[in-house]
Amino acid sequence: DRKDIITSGKQLMIELEGEKLPLISLRKVLRMSVPPAVEQISLVVMELFGRKVGLVVDQISGHQEVFVKKLPPPFDRLRGTNGGAVLGDGRVVFILDVQGFLERRR
Repeated sequence: DRKDIITSGKQLMIELEGEKLPLISLRKVLRMSVPPAVEQISLVVMELFGRKVGLVVDQISGHQEVFVKKLPPPFDRLRGTNGGAVLGDGRVVFILDVQGFLERRR
C-alpha cells in the first residue's frame, strides 16, 4: 500500500520483512512521465550495487523463464539492455539492465 511508504531524507523507503528497502521508480530511471497516483504499488525486489532495493513498476504481468540471447549489431550497442528473448507467443522482448541505467546517471 502507498500508505506503507516511509521517507528517510529525500529517499522513499518501504519496510519489507523487517528490512527497510529504498524505492527506485523504473519510470524515473527510464525518464517517463509519472502516472496518476494509485493506492497500491507493484515492486520488484532486486539487488543493485550490492544492496536490496524495491523497483517500483507499473504492474507485474507474470513470470516466465526465458533464454537470454545477446543482441546482434547495431542493437548490441543499446545502453541499458542485457540482451533479448523470444517469448512463447513469438514476441521479442529486451532484457533491461537497471543497474546499467543507474550507473549512467551517477
